[in-house]
Amino acid sequence: MLTLMSTMKPRLQTLPALTGWAVRFGSDAEDKRPVPAINLRCTGAQVKDSGTRAIGLEPIYTLTLVVPRSDAAFVQLDAAVTAVIASLHNWSPGDVAGQYWGRMALLQAREPELTSSGLAGFEMAFKAETTCHGAPQPSTYA
Repeated sequence: MLTLMSTMKPRLQTLPALTGWAVRFGSDAEDKRPVPAINLRCTGAQVKDSGTRAIGLEPIYTLTLVVPRSDAAFVQLDAAVTAVIASLHNWSPGDVAGQYWGRMALLQAREPELTSSGLAGFEMAFKAETTCHGAPQPSTYA
C-alpha cells in the first residue's frame, strides 16, 4: 500500500498548478522547510474483512499543502487544491507492483495544524481501494 505513493508523486509533480512546488514523502530524508510544498503520507487504512481469504484494503493518503503566509496564500492554496482533486479523485491507478488498485476518492479536507506561524496550509485525505489475499486454509483432509 505504500508503493502506491510512488505513482502519486510523479502525477502531482506534472500538474501546472504545482510548478515550483516540492512534492515529497513524509519519510524522505530531505529538509522539509522549503515551501510551497506537498507532503504525501500514508496515514492508515480501513479494512473490510469478508470472512474469506480476501480482505478489502482502503489505505488513506494524506496530502498536506503548505505555502508561506501572505495576502495571496489562499489563492495559491485554492489553485493547488483544485489541481490535486482533479488529478487524484476518481483516478484508478491500476496495476502497481503487482497489486491492482481501483479508484481513489477524496475523504476529507481541512486546515492542518501547523507549527510555524509563517505558514498557511490545507490538508486532504484520499482513499484507494484494493483486495489483498491472506494465506489459504490448510486442508483438513489427510
